[in-house]
Amino acid sequence: MKLIRPKHINNAYLLSSNVTEADYSSYNAGTTYALGEKVIVVSPSATVTMTIASPCVITWTAHGLVDDTVIIFTTTGALPTGITAGQHYYVRVLTPDTFNISETKLNFKELTTSGTQSGTHTGTASMHNVYESLSNNNVGNTPRLSPTWWLDLGATNRWKMFDLSIASRTTNADSISISLQPIGRCDSVALLNISAATSRFRMTDSGSSATITMTIASPCVVTDTGHSKVNGDMVRFSTTGALPTGIIADTTYYVVNKTTNTYELSETSGGISIDTSGTQSGTHTVRTVVYDSTYSLTYTDGIDNWYSYFFEPILRKRDNVEIDMPHYSDPIIDITLTGTGELIACGACIIGTRFDIGGTQYGAQSGIDNYSIKIRDDFGSYNILERAFSKRADFTSWVNNGRIGAVQDILSDYRATPIVYIGEESLTNTIIYGFYKDFSINISYPTVSICTTTIEGLT
Repeated sequence: MKLIRPKHINNAYLLSSNVTEADYSSYNAGTTYALGEKVIVVSPSATVTMTIASPCVITWTAHGLVDDTVIIFTTTGALPTGITAGQHYYVRVLTPDTFNISETKLNFKELTTSGTQSGTHTGTASMHNVYESLSNNNVGNTPRLSPTWWLDLGATNRWKMFDLSIASRTTNADSISISLQPIGRCDSVALLNISAATSRFRMTDSGSSATITMTIASPCVVTDTGHSKVNGDMVRFSTTGALPTGIIADTTYYVVNKTTNTYELSETSGGISIDTSGTQSGTHTVRTVVYDSTYSLTYTDGIDNWYSYFFEPILRKRDNVEIDMPHYSDPIIDITLTGTGELIACGACIIGTRFDIGGTQYGAQSGIDNYSIKIRDDFGSYNILERAFSKRADFTSWVNNGRIGAVQDILSDYRATPIVYIGEESLTNTIIYGFYKDFSINISYPTVSICTTTIEGLT
């Protein structure tokens, strides 16, 4: 069994998305809203003050935040020592106007500040919500502060894939394409409750940036002075102007015919060198792509005879995990779901670090809890009311005795935090996002122990 320990996706981590955030008009304090009208509230911000103390107290008048809200600070001068501009922190509310912050959500530890500060500080909350007016003549009532006037409907379409619900899905025609750059190490991604034909995962080393020049020639030659690339390495390019015709920004290319300071490019590993034409401008930058894989999401399970091959309907995988990416700090991760002519959907995108508990024993059980109900009327007829369902599983894992303490501590830390549990990555029915109901470790043998875990998934 494996775990993916999630990172919270906030404004700073999401570099780009092809899903627009224009579900409704943004809330305007001067507009009068009627019953049922909807608005979006995106990244509310305000001027804040900070104490230099242990712990630091942040003052944001009538902030309307709740515990574990993610907040980011910027300043025109200098923040107190202990707080870094652009880094995300978690909120612990003290009063309607004040709160503490912590670098971690688990085992919340109030941040201490020291030194001096200057300038005007701004706090920006990572919130992307849709609200519905509960009354006519609704004017001047800030949605997040006025629950009697506004109903919180949850995340905007772009951010539904990053909330805690699997059932709420981000949707977009033809593709969902996002680029993330989480702080720290990240090596795994889980996509849950998806609808798409293919998935692609690409990781770029954010620290590999170098300025290069390109020739407009047949073939194109890239000058990357002192590079350490070898034939077969993957690269991508960006520019402040325009790349030559034949080279597309942020597309993966392969290094061929490398020399000490130059190399050529191919669309495939070991393939034909690319020619360029036209004109170019600006400063060009290259980064090294360290992982790039595309998967078909079409099930082949059950296609074991000609009848099934020709006549059974095509089924798609609803969950997809990628746990084979290399270990890089602050990587750029591009995730793409595609299906031409389809409405692509993603219920949850979880990124984080993998933790191996141990091999899953045969006999693992998985299923669902069905919340649908049947209602019998006065004449004895039944009506079925369809409701949501959640996954559940029971896994037995073999754990090396040198790891049982760490396994128990990590599972204990995540007792109240939903994470991704993977019994076997090739069996999508054993991929569950949720909580464990209980676990136990039986120290059975001199070198290995048996860990049994009961997991309840989220709807």
